[in-house]
Amino acid sequence: PELAAFLGADRFLREIHIAAQLNHPHVLPLHDSGEADGLLYYVMPYVEGESLRERLLRERQLPLEEALRIASEVADGLAYAHQLGVVHRDVKPENILLSHGVTTTGSALGTPLYMSPEQASGSPDLDHRADTYSLGCVLYEMLAGEPPFSGPTSQAVMARHLTDPVPSIRARRPDVPLRIEAAIRTAMAKQPAERFGTVGALGAALAAGGPWPTGELRALSRDLAGHRARLAAAAAFLTVAALVAWRLWPPPRPPTVSLPLKVAVRYFDATTEGLRGLADRVTEALTDRLQPI
Repeated sequence: PELAAFLGADRFLREIHIAAQLNHPHVLPLHDSGEADGLLYYVMPYVEGESLRERLLRERQLPLEEALRIASEVADGLAYAHQLGVVHRDVKPENILLSHGVTTTGSALGTPLYMSPEQASGSPDLDHRADTYSLGCVLYEMLAGEPPFSGPTSQAVMARHLTDPVPSIRARRPDVPLRIEAAIRTAMAKQPAERFGTVGALGAALAAGGPWPTGELRALSRDLAGHRARLAAAAAFLTVAALVAWRLWPPPRPPTVSLPLKVAVRYFDATTEGLRGLADRVTEALTDRLQPI
């Protein structure tokens, strides 16, 4: 009854009729649907397996190759649906079923953790690029072990989708290749026009040797150049500071009782989320270099 009240019987039956026309290995088929005694129903095959959500609850992070395979198969099923004019609008781990190594995609209506900015803003003009964004969020969670954006309320999460930059996946999991980070950032671009033209293009970018998303590759190159420049500036500052200290304050006479010199290194503050891992590594490297020989 709740579903009927929320959607309305006409819309429910219309969307089920559209979904029933989909026939693809990575799209869960519909056998039948209708209304009986005021209750709406649909009939789907029983899936021998588990949802991606159940898998993530058990393992949290997936192996890189498996996460890419699952994302590629979901992209394949979505690309087929998009060609027929069907937009899923709720791609999330709960709607991705894993059965004997085969990934299928179910149906639903929208979840804040994986909602595109245009969905979060209530835009009526949704197209296939909303699914591309959501799949980018799912891939991020499979690799990082947590969604890209979270918050205490649905409104807070949707606000972050609208305003926050995509967090660096490599800051949380350094073994992720640079090209995969570029693909995720392109899929999750705030503006639909800046995402992949099709979800199939995302799937191709995830494949080994797949094409680079050139815009994000340039952006990541600028980020890396900025990181190197900041690291070089920090090293230069420390060197100059040490020389100035040595010239202004000559070594004091040795005390009667020789005590070991102790130096405390405070962790560097990261100005952005993407620099947190770099700041920690710089601090740890400096600490190691200051250890007694």
